[in-house]
Amino acid sequence: MGRQTLDAGRLGAEYSDGWWGAVHRLYDECFPGLTAGIATAESIGVRWRDVTTPFTLLDDGRAVSHCGVLDLPMRLGGETVRVAGVHAVSTAPDRRGEGLSRIVLAEALAWIDERFQTAKLNTDLQRVYSGHGFRVVPTHRFLTAGRPSAAVRKRLLQPSEIAADASLLARLFRERVPPSDACSGADSGWMATMVAALKGQSDSTFWFLEDHDAAVAFEAEEGRVLVTDVIARELPPLEVVLGASPEPEAPIVWTFSPDRFCAEFESIPAPEAVGLFMVRGEWPVEGAFGISPLWEH
Repeated sequence: MGRQTLDAGRLGAEYSDGWWGAVHRLYDECFPGLTAGIATAESIGVRWRDVTTPFTLLDDGRAVSHCGVLDLPMRLGGETVRVAGVHAVSTAPDRRGEGLSRIVLAEALAWIDERFQTAKLNTDLQRVYSGHGFRVVPTHRFLTAGRPSAAVRKRLLQPSEIAADASLLARLFRERVPPSDACSGADSGWMATMVAALKGQSDSTFWFLEDHDAAVAFEAEEGRVLVTDVIARELPPLEVVLGASPEPEAPIVWTFSPDRFCAEFESIPAPEAVGLFMVRGEWPVEGAFGISPLWEH
């Protein structure tokens, strides 16, 4: 073991390219393909280092453990609040078992507790985060009745390939209203843009509805279509969102509450495959809610 240092509490944009090179090498050890996804998002106009505050343990200049924090505006229970999103928690494979993640996570949470009422994350490792004060909050998906009577004109946006599509999508996000009062993202679109890039779905997710100056994000999943976002200054009617589906015959499931689209809908537990949603601190949402995979990290 060499000389260890902990870099913490500064926005990622304040660190050098060389410093980030060390962190990206750690990312690629732990999350293969993450660096490539970050580069795709940057080509669309969203820089990872501009939105994350990293807590990173270095050993002789090598990044060996990391925890990032995102400052996320969210619509929760009818109010817009700032939530700390904990993400990219990682330790180099050859340094696991030394308690390094515990060090960076503790530093990150102490920093969060001075600035936020709520922290959140998505994980398959409940035991790790329960020990740091996180608790599981069940999430749901939603079914709505009704189908459109006519087809909706739409086209698939390809923001990583077409600059005009990237500009259009960025404008829609800047002007958007939250698609759910129960629980939804309320940022300027950098989260959804980033997550789509990280999943390799930047050019297969967002459908533009020119007649409504709106975009709807869809994701295919095992014979059904998921509604993962609706991006507009004025939300289109329910039948328009349903009519925009890229697979008209497939069942449609909402990954977030469609409370701003209809008064009656059915909630069902989210599948185990989506992982566990965990929070630390206040969680002001009452009743069933869901979180789009585009708003997670």
